[in-house]
Amino acid sequence: LKMIQADSVWKMGIKGKNVVIGGQDTGFSWEVSPLKNKYRGYVDSTTTEHRFNWYDAIHESNPNFPDSLLNPCGFNSLAPCDDNNHGTHTMGTMVGEDEENKIGVAPEAQWIACRNMDRGWGKPSTYLECFEWFLAPFDENKENPDPSKAPHVINNSWYCSEEEGCNLSNFYLMRDAVTNLKASGVVVV
Repeated sequence: LKMIQADSVWKMGIKGKNVVIGGQDTGFSWEVSPLKNKYRGYVDSTTTEHRFNWYDAIHESNPNFPDSLLNPCGFNSLAPCDDNNHGTHTMGTMVGEDEENKIGVAPEAQWIACRNMDRGWGKPSTYLECFEWFLAPFDENKENPDPSKAPHVINNSWYCSEEEGCNLSNFYLMRDAVTNLKASGVVVV
């Protein structure tokens, strides 16, 4: 945080207040202490609303994952789950903070998320499905899209390799998704 001078920005009173950050990754463990109160779906200790705040684009095992084990999060998870811990780590870097941990760049921001990988392996369709959800989050039935629930910024800490199906012939699909999100006012990182 000091190396990127986040603390200098905080001294100016800028800590992410009223900003919603979207994360697209291996999933997210929403109940870990530095993230729980920052999750837009967290209302209080007895109420959590995952609808429009979480979406799981993993509907089946990725063929690149070499074993027959099922994903520990299952498929179409209705609550945030991280099957590889990478997403939880990245969200902690973005917003993480509690009494003992000051780890997030924007500790006053809220977050929403989409799981786009099966234990670290994605494919163009899962990456694009998350981009689509971020443009206008929809419910678990892919109905009722609501662009007013879109994040202000989306973090993407992943790479779509040739093994996952990304190549020069279909790269325009990812570019078009990013272009459309930017045109809607969403910052895509």
